[in-house]
Amino acid sequence: MAYYEPEPRTTPPEPDEIVLDCGHNIYEGESMYDWDGEWLCPDCFEDKVKELSLEEIAELMGVEVKKYE
Repeated sequence: MAYYEPEPRTTPPEPDEIVLDCGHNIYEGESMYDWDGEWLCPDCFEDKVKELSLEEIAELMGVEVKKYE
């Protein structure tokens, strides 16, 4: 028995997109991140995280930090 399979689309459907506070677009299904009241795309959020010091990261994660004396 043969099954009918339609031709695949030659053009993608128009995506739903929004422009975030960082100036970049994201599309339906993508994540966005609230950083101090501004919505960031994944790339800009990653850049912000990379700017954090180890002490800042530890504080955000609730990790205790001690200095050896």
